[in-house]
Amino acid sequence: MVFQEVLYRLSLLKEIFLNKNLNIINFTVTDEELLARITKRSQEESRADDSVFDKRLAIYKKTHNEIIESLSKDNEVINIDANDQIDSISQKNH
Repeated sequence: MVFQEVLYRLSLLKEIFLNKNLNIINFTVTDEELLARITKRSQEESRADDSVFDKRLAIYKKTHNEIIESLSKDNEVINIDANDQIDSISQKNH
């Protein structure tokens, strides 16, 4: 079910991007950094959905690479290391 939804969304993105000169920005973050951020957010906001991190990460990884790979066939993908703080990331990429 999840995968079919992703394929549908991917087809919509491709239709939107068709004949446009667009760059895809792909933020990359280590699993450890994601877990640290989600743990912090969970403590600050008491979000119940953060308790299923491993399951959500597995689903994300399963679909994300396929989406980026597919979009990269017709668009430039710019990978940005997003492991640092926002200010640091912004400075590196200007």
